[in-house]
Amino acid sequence: MHITLRQLEVFTEVLKSGSTTQASVVLALSQSAVSAALADLEGQLGVQLFDRVGKRLVINEHGRLLYPKALALLEQAGEIEQLFRHDGGALRIAASSTIGNYMLPELVTQPWLEDELVVFAAPDNPLTHQPPTLEALANAPWILRERGSGTREVLDHL
Repeated sequence: MHITLRQLEVFTEVLKSGSTTQASVVLALSQSAVSAALADLEGQLGVQLFDRVGKRLVINEHGRLLYPKALALLEQAGEIEQLFRHDGGALRIAASSTIGNYMLPELVTQPWLEDELVVFAAPDNPLTHQPPTLEALANAPWILRERGSGTREVLDHL
């Protein structure tokens, strides 16, 4: 007998959601894959876990006996996975402010690196004679005033 955690997961989800169709949505499996996993589990155990009443599945005494044990095994498997997960399951995404402001949902942020803006100008440009002010940079004709630029937003804010 080789009962898998996936079969137990399918069994518990079918019980919770009430049908193989709903369980397939939750588990991101096809309905036929859910039905096959359930049939395999019942075949290995040699018992039916649900009574088929029309198109409905109604848990029977065998299913009621299995359910708490299946939940306990799935919970223990989750605990084992957590033991060896070093980052606590955190998802880390990095992006520049330009793409981050428009493409990513609101995230908890932590500064990682800072960008440096460098100004290039011809030697005879008035901005090269003294350190330029933000106002002088903003009014310079060679700065693009593109819409949606994260860099432009920062300059405008400053």
